[in-house]
Amino acid sequence: DMTNAADDGFVSGDPVSLNLKDRWMHFIGGIPHGTDGSHHPATDNGDGTYTVSVSLNGPVPWHMIYAWEFENSETGLLQEGGGFGFGRSRARYFHQDSEQGCSWTDYTFPLDEWKKDPPLFVEEWDPDNICSGTAFSATVNYLEGWNLVSLPVAVFDATYSSIYPDAVPGTLYGFNGTYVSETVLENGDGYWLFFDVEGSTDVSGNPVDQVTISLSEGWNLMGSLSSSFESSSIDDPEGIIISGSIYGFEGAYQPTSTLQPGKGYWINASADGQVTLNSGSTARIKPFVDRTADANIIKFNGVSLYFGVTIPENELLSYEIPPKPPTGAFDVRFSDNVKVAENSGTIEIMNNSDQIVITYDIRDDTGWILAGNEEYRLSGSGEIVVNGDIAGFTLNKVPGIPLTYSISQNYPNPFNPLTSISYEIPKESFVIISVYNLLGQKVADLASNLHQAGYHNVIWNSMDMSGKPLSSGVYIYRIQADDFRAVKKMALLK
Repeated sequence: DMTNAADDGFVSGDPVSLNLKDRWMHFIGGIPHGTDGSHHPATDNGDGTYTVSVSLNGPVPWHMIYAWEFENSETGLLQEGGGFGFGRSRARYFHQDSEQGCSWTDYTFPLDEWKKDPPLFVEEWDPDNICSGTAFSATVNYLEGWNLVSLPVAVFDATYSSIYPDAVPGTLYGFNGTYVSETVLENGDGYWLFFDVEGSTDVSGNPVDQVTISLSEGWNLMGSLSSSFESSSIDDPEGIIISGSIYGFEGAYQPTSTLQPGKGYWINASADGQVTLNSGSTARIKPFVDRTADANIIKFNGVSLYFGVTIPENELLSYEIPPKPPTGAFDVRFSDNVKVAENSGTIEIMNNSDQIVITYDIRDDTGWILAGNEEYRLSGSGEIVVNGDIAGFTLNKVPGIPLTYSISQNYPNPFNPLTSISYEIPKESFVIISVYNLLGQKVADLASNLHQAGYHNVIWNSMDMSGKPLSSGVYIYRIQADDFRAVKKMALLK
């Protein structure tokens, strides 16, 4: 209330401000501690009173001193109603002890009156009015190697060395179309960060239940909130989020629908715009309809790619994969940065291990050829193990129905205990595949049934007909189909 300020030269229309000092100066405006004069313009309410709102955000311990001031057009000087010295007393004083936690709340202060003579006494307010409860803490787990992380709470010191003290120095990267080295985390943003060992950290501060973030067209790294929430609760008023495009990283990219505190995520936008992350449960974005339910699946170290299905052109963006992770992480994708191929595709691999375990499940009764350093015919289901130094494969659908009967050499060979045998049947036939030892004794039947024309595969687990494991040695497998007969050798090596 500036009514009494007229005696000090104040006239209606003079600009009125709130002046803060000391630690909250830094919390609000980034002004160094101990600097006087953080001026926040007030709004004239038209009745002799003025209002100002500031957003306060900081850890404990803290204290704040504030006073009102006005700028007189005649003097051009800021006249303080309480001041920070020069014989004038402070207007208000707040303090929060280091032992007390802090969870910030909105608070409307009682009306101050302009008063200089006699000076205002130093009044200490109950900090529970604006800082109640205990500080929030979120536990963030991380893996050895690269991780996608974020800032799960509001804190004063958001440098990555403070939030994630065990991270490798110099490895925090944000994204703005390309990876950019960073040192400070911001709420709502996601980052890459590298750790030498697996572990966890507790991050304490003020809870963040909602944050609005700006997205650019294309891929963006975003953060999360202080508690887990469903991606469907993201408020997307302009409908710019591409359905199915939210990915986390736990050793490899995985699509996700639940966002966890302290984790970072990729999100794909169809245009520039803003979205709001909410911890509420109300669904706000369109659910994703997955077209890969009936697709063939091939997995590389557990990461799935899909093929043999057609994706409508207007839905192709939903099957894109985020930008490749930093060097040293694992990644697999088709060369056009998608996870689905129709009839063929080139597969690119970033590998960080000595071997790659490939499993496949062919559901469309057609043949497929996976070619790298060697060529593998895929039918049915099976497993292939290759050296980890391979950089990619090609995957192609075998056209039409086989023209002749054939049976391939088993893979791997030698093997222990599993091996895969592929064979081709040009017409409907009753097929028998049996395994014999070198004495000519039958030890196992792998197939004995009617087959449709096409490409087939069978897995042998090196067990005999009674379910007992066989010893190391050379074995013979034989196929009979109509008039076709073929025999091949394989070696079980334990």
